[in-house]
Amino acid sequence: MGIADRHRTKLELDDRKQKEAEKLEELREIRRALEICFSTPEGLRVLKWLKSETGFEEISVAVNMKEGGEILPLATVYNEGRRSVFVGIKNLLTEEILRKV
Repeated sequence: MGIADRHRTKLELDDRKQKEAEKLEELREIRRALEICFSTPEGLRVLKWLKSETGFEEISVAVNMKEGGEILPLATVYNEGRRSVFVGIKNLLTEEILRKV
């Protein structure tokens, strides 16, 4: 590996670290914004609604009972996708807020 290759690799690593730092800062800002939103009575109401609408507490596996209990893969993936929306939000919230939901 030549000097130019090492320099390019160092620049790529520096760029990757910068992007990771920016992503981490954005995540912190989103977490703060979610905490502000969901710490109000109205925000908690929306959070409870999201929990219900995304099927967070429901089983994601969809079954066709007319066909002998055959699992429906596309419907299952859809249900899990819906559920993952709330999971993503939940993972960014404090325990204090989550206890209220």
